[in-house]
Amino acid sequence: MKKESLFRADLHIHHIRELPLDLLWQQGIRGLLFDLDNTVTAWRSLEVAEETRCFFAALQQRGFRVAIVSNSDRARVAPVGELLDVLALSGAGKPSVRTILHACDQLGLSPGQTAFVGDQLLTDILGANRAGLTSILTDVVHPKEFWGTRYLSRWLERLIHALLLRKDKRTEAKSNS
Repeated sequence: MKKESLFRADLHIHHIRELPLDLLWQQGIRGLLFDLDNTVTAWRSLEVAEETRCFFAALQQRGFRVAIVSNSDRARVAPVGELLDVLALSGAGKPSVRTILHACDQLGLSPGQTAFVGDQLLTDILGANRAGLTSILTDVVHPKEFWGTRYLSRWLERLIHALLLRKDKRTEAKSNS
């Protein structure tokens, strides 16, 4: 299925703990890939909230195969992966699909069986959509972030969001005519 926009997430949630796990399972999703910074942890933090640890354990108990796919370096990603007992891939270069597809392979799943959860349209959602995964946008877990993300990427994301909303309104107006 070709998406109308590579920047449009299939689902938008406030926090990863709000993932509709039953619905995802019913849709055949068996794997969940997560961005790290401002999705699972605060930016550049190695601290993982106890609720998040429990959530990751519950995901695996439910049968989901789970991984972290991050653009951050190994020194940050590997310890969090170990703490959560999940596959952790660093230096992903998102929105490149190479590491995203590698994560699917490592989990033994096809892109159609996998969802990607992240906080950025220009890396996480674009990469997931390009790779053919279900894309899930989440709000940031903490306002502190890399200056390039804050001042460049977020500005572009707001522009893209506004353009998509305008397109939706035009489409809705045409269908009501």
